[in-house]
Amino acid sequence: MLRLDAHAIFVCQQDRGDVSRWPEELRGEVQGPAAMVALADIAGRLDDADSEAELIEAAQHGASLLDGAVVSVAQWSAAIERTLRDVLEWGDAIEARLNEAAANN
Repeated sequence: MLRLDAHAIFVCQQDRGDVSRWPEELRGEVQGPAAMVALADIAGRLDDADSEAELIEAAQHGASLLDGAVVSVAQWSAAIERTLRDVLEWGDAIEARLNEAAANN
């Protein structure tokens, strides 16, 4: 699954309050969706997740790796930064297209 698609799924979960399977410290956090994507990423399962359920399982596995110190907080933070960078780049690209369309009208 692409990082942006995974982020969109977690944003939708957060918007509808469906975060019961998230680590408690991420519930209600602005960066919660990016942190969840990062958990799936550090677990090495993001690319293989084909559904929302598999994505959640991947994030839960990442959380267990983080809790067990198999991966570091620094690795998780770097994965969060990659996710946020992808989201910001996507937003910039959309804004550029909208500005171009507005200039052409």
